[in-house]
Amino acid sequence: MTNHKEWLVNIDKSRRSKIRFGDDRTLEAEGTGNMVIKRRNGKTVVIENVLYVPRMKSNLMIIGQLIQKGFQVIMKNDALEMYDRQKKMILKAPLSKNRTFVINIQAADIQCLKAASSIDENWLWHSRFGHLNFRSLQQL
Repeated sequence: MTNHKEWLVNIDKSRRSKIRFGDDRTLEAEGTGNMVIKRRNGKTVVIENVLYVPRMKSNLMIIGQLIQKGFQVIMKNDALEMYDRQKKMILKAPLSKNRTFVINIQAADIQCLKAASSIDENWLWHSRFGHLNFRSLQQL
C-alpha cells in the first residue's frame, strides 16, 4: 500500500476498497497499480496490484500478500530479505528498535517508450488516424 501515486503504473481506479487497521481505523483505497522497483544493480522488478491509499502516512508491505504474489520473504539474523521468483534478492532491511523493518525502496522512473522514441511522419499519421493501415494512408 502506498500514498505515492507517481510510483504506480497502469492504475485501475475501479478497484476501490476499504482498508481496516489493527486499531479499527479505516482508509479508502482509490485503486491499484503496478510498482516498478529499481534494484541496486539497476535492474527492475514489478510488484503487481499495489493499493493506492492517498491518506496513508507511511507505505506498508504486507508479507502474506507478497508471498501470494510469488515473492519469497526470509526473516533471520535481525534482518528481512525479499527475493523474486528467480531467487534474486530484491531488498534487505535490518530490524529496527521498534521491531519493524524500515525499507528504503527506490521506485524506477517509467516512461512510455512510444513517447520517448522518435517516430517518422508515416507512423505519426498512422497513429493520428487510429492506427489505419499504411496502404490506406497512402491512398489518402
